[in-house]
Amino acid sequence: MKTLVLMEHDGAALRPGSGAALGFARAITEDVTALVLGEGIAAMTAEASKFAPVLAADNAALANSVADRWAHVIAEVARAHSAELVVATSTTWAKDIVGRAAGLLGGAMASDVIGHELEGGELRLRRPMFAGAITATITLKGAPQIITVRSSAYDSPGSATTPFPIKAVTID
Repeated sequence: MKTLVLMEHDGAALRPGSGAALGFARAITEDVTALVLGEGIAAMTAEASKFAPVLAADNAALANSVADRWAHVIAEVARAHSAELVVATSTTWAKDIVGRAAGLLGGAMASDVIGHELEGGELRLRRPMFAGAITATITLKGAPQIITVRSSAYDSPGSATTPFPIKAVTID
């Protein structure tokens, strides 16, 4: 399953929760690519390349994380790379941006995932509902699947001894 992981950063370094998104993605598949968006993102792309191949969209138009603009870029990159799964950390920032990207992609979305299982080739996701009163197990119908993961739910994968390649993505 081709998976694209949105790496959240603060302009200087990756946010720790991005490791949970990578950990979830790696638990599902080995075909994981990190996506870093922004302006002047060389340090963040280098950091992300320790964990997965990186697609880097470094553009002045992405200097501020404007949800509509970033969602369009995520959707374009997901389509161009035939991503079947788009993953991000469950933060207010990511849920806003990734939720908009899900609408543009026409896929199915689950937010705040805390666990998963693969059963008969089907991905089942566990997520809290009703303010955490219950934990539901759900499946998503449609493609691509867009998922946000709680930062405390998955461990960050270990870094590679050799960095993965970084590929620049041009955006309109």
